[in-house]
Amino acid sequence: MSAMQCCEFRDIADSFPSDELMRIINHNMLEHLESCAACQRELVVGRNLRERLRAACRNAPDARVRPEFVERLRALLQAAASQSAFRERRTL
Repeated sequence: MSAMQCCEFRDIADSFPSDELMRIINHNMLEHLESCAACQRELVVGRNLRERLRAACRNAPDARVRPEFVERLRALLQAAASQSAFRERRTL
């Protein structure tokens, strides 16, 4: 199997820390991380963000998210993902 590229890593990075990936993909991600400082940093940032979100939720169990906020966040994330995908294609 060929070496994993950064764009492939980013596409599945959120599943990596939660053990949601097949063993071969985990191996490829670990192999990629050994040689890619940018993806190492991105993985650390993602882990820190998830931990902070978990802590915030634990400390505020009565907090409710309004549906409008969820929809706006979803739209922003989709727009950001589209822009990122466009940039990746443009640089290839």
